[in-house]
Amino acid sequence: MIAKKGTTEPTTLTYGQALEEALCYGWIDGLARSRDAATYLQRFSPRRARSPWSQPNIARVERLHREGRMRPPGLAAVERARANGLWGQNPHTTS
Repeated sequence: MIAKKGTTEPTTLTYGQALEEALCYGWIDGLARSRDAATYLQRFSPRRARSPWSQPNIARVERLHREGRMRPPGLAAVERARANGLWGQNPHTTS
């Protein structure tokens, strides 16, 4: 995803909207990198099977599930994390 820096007017998806869509499908955000003076690159990729879930993302996923927005790949990622003991394993991570 390429996003504008320092703008309050949305031109496409906001970071939060993109993150929520990614979580619905079992994907996760990476570190943002500057692209140029006006934009940055935000990478999204499939979550690895042994990746711990941050408390903020657990809360997002629980809300998305209540809203009926989670999709089969996202639900499978959650079940895999629960089975592996990685659901909320790292309370110090933030997203």
